[in-house]
Amino acid sequence: MLFSIKDLTKVYGNRTVLNLPDLVFEKGRIYALEGPNGSGKTTLLEILSLLMPPSTGIILYDDKKIDFANSDLTPIRREIVMVQQHPVLFTTTVYKNLEFGLKIRGISKMERQRIVEESLDLVGMQGFSHALAHKLSGGETQRVAIARALACSPRVQVPSTYENILAGKIVVDQTGRSRCLIGENLALSLKTEKKGSVKLTIDPSRITLLTPQEIREHENLFQGRLTELAEDQALVRGVVNIGIPIYVLLSGESLKDKGLTVGDAVTVLCPPEAIHVL
Repeated sequence: MLFSIKDLTKVYGNRTVLNLPDLVFEKGRIYALEGPNGSGKTTLLEILSLLMPPSTGIILYDDKKIDFANSDLTPIRREIVMVQQHPVLFTTTVYKNLEFGLKIRGISKMERQRIVEESLDLVGMQGFSHALAHKLSGGETQRVAIARALACSPRVQVPSTYENILAGKIVVDQTGRSRCLIGENLALSLKTEKKGSVKLTIDPSRITLLTPQEIREHENLFQGRLTELAEDQALVRGVVNIGIPIYVLLSGESLKDKGLTVGDAVTVLCPPEAIHVL
């Protein structure tokens, strides 16, 4: 478990703003917090980001108890990044905003440049490296803030995923099976009780690229072309165009075994369990 919470509360004066008897976040999963204003969403995220202590309760991070009073939490805080709803950027270039966190971590200049460029590419801001951050639009500011968080390679990305976020429409066929229609030509089979317009995410680590010899009868098989490959820590991040760009995460060994390279035609398998409706 990445986080395990027991009897967590946060009290301001006589008002209890957070009361969670039990909550668990598993490693490698993506979670969304939903609720009305004042329900404690931001308070919980700030506690999990170790920005504020709870009033009572126990928090385990990676099976280790968090002690807000007596522990040096700096090493753990470096593993967790929170992107605020209205992020604040330094009044300088986009590049320097992303570079700052890497610089204070002692990362070399050449490596900083590589990480900044990859992080901006992930959020679709490749051409904004030298733009002034304080002159960006609201949406651009949020994307730069996400890229800044990703550049630090945190173990926790709070509060949202940053890739394979798609808008579509859920329809149910005569057999009761649900599909999500994306654009004009893409239909994903998935498990959900929702109907109508939705947003969904596809976990890039659960997407599989198949060679012709590996193709079997599966749901959600799509033909596409591998357009990008880049190292991402111990993995390889790829982009496949199946009518829309889809990000995938592969091991270097898997990529080598399949003999894939940029420009190859591939078959993409998106299993229903990799799809999460928001």
